[in-house]
Amino acid sequence: MALRFAPLDKEPDARELAGLIDLLRDAVDGGASLGFHMPLLDDEAKAFWAECMTEYQQGNRDIFVAINNGLIVGAIQVSYPSRSNAHHRADIEKLMVHSRMRRQGIASHLVRAVEEASRKAGKSLLTLDTRSGDDAERLYRNLGYESVGVIPGFTRDHEGFPHDTTFFFREI
Repeated sequence: MALRFAPLDKEPDARELAGLIDLLRDAVDGGASLGFHMPLLDDEAKAFWAECMTEYQQGNRDIFVAINNGLIVGAIQVSYPSRSNAHHRADIEKLMVHSRMRRQGIASHLVRAVEEASRKAGKSLLTLDTRSGDDAERLYRNLGYESVGVIPGFTRDHEGFPHDTTFFFREI
């Protein structure tokens, strides 16, 4: 396995974009709470990544990927709030690892990449939210993130069932 972690190219080629769309589709089809319901339509996935890329190119977001043998198998984003009272913090978003690559430490490496980039950008606080009870909740706890609370029924799945969301922070 030739696994590496890197910032996504600011101008990804068609293969990289297809890999990101495949990764998002795999996560959504697997039930991940990423703001989409299955089945994920191509237009939705393309619009999502186009919006992310615009923010990335404007410097309001960073995107890191895990690459295995030339294929994107994981991704994470960190957004930088533009409000003057929030310049010290960043928000972790959309952690995804392809289902065929899970349980290999990829998610931990991606989170650590975001932490390092945030430190270099002068941030001292990271925040995030995740569906309560998901593997991601356990991951963030294991990585030293502290829970600040749970909002009941914050999200709904594709069948309309409510799910609680846990909010976390970590000082870096």
